[in-house]
Amino acid sequence: MALLQIDGSITEENNTKRHHPAFLKAAFRPFFLLGAAFAALSIPAWALSFLGLIEFKFYGGAYAWHLHEMLFGFFPAIMVGFLLTAVQTWTKRKCIEGWWLAALVLTWLLGRITLAFQPAIFRDYIIVIDLLFLPACAVFLARPILQAKMWRNLFFVPILLVMAMMNAVFHYSLSSDSIVDFTAISHAMVILAALVMSIMGGRVFPMFTTNGAKTPRVNSIGWLEQLSILSIVIVFITTLTQNIAPNTLSIAVLFVAGISNIFRALRWRIWVTFQVPLVWSHYSLLL
Repeated sequence: MALLQIDGSITEENNTKRHHPAFLKAAFRPFFLLGAAFAALSIPAWALSFLGLIEFKFYGGAYAWHLHEMLFGFFPAIMVGFLLTAVQTWTKRKCIEGWWLAALVLTWLLGRITLAFQPAIFRDYIIVIDLLFLPACAVFLARPILQAKMWRNLFFVPILLVMAMMNAVFHYSLSSDSIVDFTAISHAMVILAALVMSIMGGRVFPMFTTNGAKTPRVNSIGWLEQLSILSIVIVFITTLTQNIAPNTLSIAVLFVAGISNIFRALRWRIWVTFQVPLVWSHYSLLL
């Protein structure tokens, strides 16, 4: 059976004997499937609750729960599914599979269940359960990178840890004595998600385009790559400090980030993939 590998090549599935269920052989399998299923189920549930057609006791209220689960529930599942699979290609070392992967998936899933339903048995541990996932992912991601001494890929680890800290601040913002606005944290997390997509996109989109459409690969432009990513980093900082940073600075940086990333994406020539449905899903992320 033909498979699209994480490195962009299309190969035949290895039929060698497995020691674990196929579902737990690579991180993208459970996380992509469950993350998509969670999005498909949670959005209608939230909408029905918002309309008053069903009653849910969402953690923090329906609005806060919706923001949190979109940014700290769905997105990390897809991101981690990619990273914990891709790191094996980068380092040529196993990252996580089998029952360790099952435990990590269960940690993520338990966080979603407890925040949605707040079962009495977990009520005192809801925040702890939710905060465990991203630091655990950072540990599993760091291990093969450190072993292979591939320092250029290590920056994803602090990104995961920053996301974990922002998750903690989000939970704190829901406490009665907090002066932190959880919507501000949500806005910053959206920018951080855009940063991750920009970094990963620059690595995999040109490669998938080349391998899928059988066209020459577009060489990156150094200053454009740096500008595209650095501008988003600055946007992230100005978003966190929106009460301090001048509005003109925030607008200028947003403009630079938007234009540079649009130009960068257009250079990848999305139109050559129109005849290759297998890679459409990757470019849909740009939307």
